[in-house]
Amino acid sequence: MGQKKLLAIAFIIVIVELLLIMFLVDATKNKISQSLILNAYEVDKQLAAQISRSLEQDLKSVQNKLSLIALFPEIQTGSSESCSKKLDQVFPLVEGKVANLVKINEKGELYCAINRESIGINVLENEDLKKIILAPEHKPVLHRVVLSPVSNKYVAGIHVPVVSQGVFEGSIGGVVYFDELKDKYFKDFTLLESGRVMLIDDNGDILHNPTFPEMVGKNLLSDEIVNQLSELDREDYKRQLEQVLDGIRHNVSGTIQYQYQANSEMIAVYHPVEILPDRHWAVIVTVPLEEITSQVDKDPLIAGFKNFSALAIAMIVTVLITQIGLFIYFISHLNKHLKAQKI
Repeated sequence: MGQKKLLAIAFIIVIVELLLIMFLVDATKNKISQSLILNAYEVDKQLAAQISRSLEQDLKSVQNKLSLIALFPEIQTGSSESCSKKLDQVFPLVEGKVANLVKINEKGELYCAINRESIGINVLENEDLKKIILAPEHKPVLHRVVLSPVSNKYVAGIHVPVVSQGVFEGSIGGVVYFDELKDKYFKDFTLLESGRVMLIDDNGDILHNPTFPEMVGKNLLSDEIVNQLSELDREDYKRQLEQVLDGIRHNVSGTIQYQYQANSEMIAVYHPVEILPDRHWAVIVTVPLEEITSQVDKDPLIAGFKNFSALAIAMIVTVLITQIGLFIYFISHLNKHLKAQKI
């Protein structure tokens, strides 16, 4: 009976030690996983900030060049023909940053343009362009994403006022084609297997999505997108997105962790692109959480640690079994010796 108790105690000790080793292995893996996640956030922050700075610099440079172009007499008060010719001459200043340089007159009509087919189109249906044309201040604007009737592409236009001797003569501006942004700003980045870089504006409109280009021009808060989520996830999604958009409007970067699909958690970093005081875009870098944590098992240090742990467990089991066997053998022979003494 004593031998059975001793064997049970030894067995329990083996189990406890094995569990302790497994706990230490899991705790170490979890700690390294958290470290990898934090590192991924930092890498994504740097990437988002880098792209944001490039976009800011380019678009502010375009704004400054448009303001210079607005000073030419042909642009200010010239005929439609002379204005268009001058645009042809100055277009190389902004080519590659914006397309179809145009002047809009004080009536909201395209007065002259690189693309002559667009001349005569009235743009006052666009609320942002209406502001620069009709508002007394005539401040520069970046209008929200729209489908261009000329190119049949999604665009956003940046416009500055044209003023001649204190008289408002319309605006001068150009458009950004969102399908061209990939080669300019997003083509050289690798984010594990499924990571991606997106561009949205402070209204939640999608400006660039490499995975689903058909989503460009759609709003992240629209019923079309929200209704793809389960009813349980919709409120959390809208709440989180509103917080992100509020941060973007206030030129604040941040991070979020969210559920994209069933069993698919994502981490995301967003960084605002301040183009005008009242208009921001935002670069969003997203990576599946699972792809980050899966790097734990691929890491040579972790693989070595796991191999060492497995070896340690095998050694402990071998030693304990050997000790138990010797202990039982010793007890058995001791009992026989004691019995022989009694006889």
